[in-house]
Amino acid sequence: MRSQLWRCRGFARFVNVRDDTGATPLHLAARQGWRRCVHVLLENGAIVSASSGAFGFPGSTPLHLAARGGNLDCVRQLLSWGADRLQRDSVGRIPYEVAVKRGHVACAALLNPSSAEPLVWPSALKFISELEPDAKSLLEAALMEANRERERRILKGTKNALPSPPHHDDGAHDTAIAEASDAEVCSICFEQACSIEVRECGHQMCSACTLALCCHAKPNPATQSQPLPTCPFCRGGIARLVVATRTRAGHDDERDKLESPRHRRSRRSMNLSGDAGSTSSTLMGSIASSIGKMGRRRTDSSEQVDDKP
Repeated sequence: MRSQLWRCRGFARFVNVRDDTGATPLHLAARQGWRRCVHVLLENGAIVSASSGAFGFPGSTPLHLAARGGNLDCVRQLLSWGADRLQRDSVGRIPYEVAVKRGHVACAALLNPSSAEPLVWPSALKFISELEPDAKSLLEAALMEANRERERRILKGTKNALPSPPHHDDGAHDTAIAEASDAEVCSICFEQACSIEVRECGHQMCSACTLALCCHAKPNPATQSQPLPTCPFCRGGIARLVVATRTRAGHDDERDKLESPRHRRSRRSMNLSGDAGSTSSTLMGSIASSIGKMGRRRTDSSEQVDDKP
């Protein structure tokens, strides 16, 4: 254990070491377009917006170098880890201007300061740094999909536009529904199955909503510290995120086997509120009461018409 700890400390120390030109390993990887290497360095503490010395162009960040080479995958990686699109090199150029000068249209579109900002991996959050591999892969996939959707909108109409997702027939769609129906539908977006569970409260949501919850917490202007996100259901603190496990009673499992996926999904969508059941019951009671009153008024009016000669 101690030897592993020392190896980790030693590796982290060299992640941001500089050569004679002032370049870090991340500068070199971004310049060469080594996407996987960029990802590994960022995961292990590389400074995403470090300025170089004489390497490349004085004052260049890894994002400047990726833009210069037209390395779209590296640009994606750096942006998703919080690279600053507005940081300037020694002559005042931002990465967008470097990409435009080199004729890299797709990179320039993503780096344009007027385009939508990408979701950034919330590495500063303690429970994110302590994620287990399976939960981490789910959130990384959600981050990639969210940013790909952003890219589709930005790159629409250019020759570098991302391909449209393949069209699945109804049979394949029903199969996906049947597989997703084994888990509760997310009570936030009502679109995806719950895949992440909040500890210690146990509330569940999909990976996309979990990621959005962690990414959209803006720093406090007074303290410049990022507030810790809380569970949207109970407002309790988040100690840990794990892969959601399906915990249902035995009779519910038997009933699920007898029901069709469509009926099962419909029944679950009516019970998605979980802990907010009292609110839903009140709302349903008000609706039922209103319908009952309407029915009584209609019956009374009918009786009055029948009593008339």
